[in-house]
Amino acid sequence: MTEYSFEEILTLINKNKIESINVCGSPGSGKTTLTKKLALNLGFEIFDLDTSFYDVRCNRISKEQDRIVLSKILDKQYYIIDGTYSSTLKYRSEKIDLFIFIKSNVWRCLYRFLKRRITSTKIKCGERITWKTLNLILKFKTIEAKIFDDLIPNKKLIIYTGK
Repeated sequence: MTEYSFEEILTLINKNKIESINVCGSPGSGKTTLTKKLALNLGFEIFDLDTSFYDVRCNRISKEQDRIVLSKILDKQYYIIDGTYSSTLKYRSEKIDLFIFIKSNVWRCLYRFLKRRITSTKIKCGERITWKTLNLILKFKTIEAKIFDDLIPNKKLIIYTGK
């Protein structure tokens, strides 16, 4: 699968008149950084699943509520979704024009995730340090194959490594 630079991604988006993007990857891979950079260059609205899929007390909402939240986002134009949440990928794949998957070294992701936890003054609900999140980072390579299998037949999927 071809890896794209940031400039190549912007060209692809503009050339193909892409209106909806989903940036996916492991926690700590740089999804939010890439999403913000893309939104700044394209003028797209950002929707962060780490915020959208939790209630005010940081409890994860139900899968039924996930779809309600997503349906409101997916009806819009010119937006970027920041987040993987594989439980709703199939649903999103029907409407998203382009998925950008960030491939990153597991140890770099773990370092960035832990560093953010220490240095950031505001941690989103989906960024809390839990055994589940740490396990997700460490085992993300096994999830990648499922993501590719779910997305490649239906929509465009490109790889970004930050280079």
